[in-house]
Amino acid sequence: MKANDAGNISLVYGLLGAVFGILSLGGLLIGTNMLSTFPREPQVEKMKLYFTALQSVLFIYMPVMIIIGLLYILSGFLIKKGKKEGISFGVVSAILNIIWFVGYAISVYTVVLPAFPHKFHPSLFLGAMIITGIIICLYPTYYLISFKKIDINLRKPN
Repeated sequence: MKANDAGNISLVYGLLGAVFGILSLGGLLIGTNMLSTFPREPQVEKMKLYFTALQSVLFIYMPVMIIIGLLYILSGFLIKKGKKEGISFGVVSAILNIIWFVGYAISVYTVVLPAFPHKFHPSLFLGAMIITGIIICLYPTYYLISFKKIDINLRKPN
């Protein structure tokens, strides 16, 4: 893989992760504030329990996702500048990204799903997590497999 391509992909992937994390936290705050204005009814109380469970997971995992996204962005910039440290940041980001997803999936399954007002069949959740895992972990896995092939041409100082 050419360094410029690896740098660009890391920049875009990191930007998407950081923006998604920020938007998720913002959306959660807006939803929580909106729910607080609803009348006390059984259905609203169930949704409040669900949002509380969702908050407990997202307020832990989304800031971490933002940090991982920023690490990818740093990796991309360093790779594009021809610095080998960029590859190291990319490897760390990829490993953290995969660990993040596994922890997130387990937390959603154990904390959020039991609080959801409508019960899901476990196979539906498993299918959704497999598809999400492929989307989220495809680039980090590819990066870990091929990072030694990134062609960094170190620029010599003038």
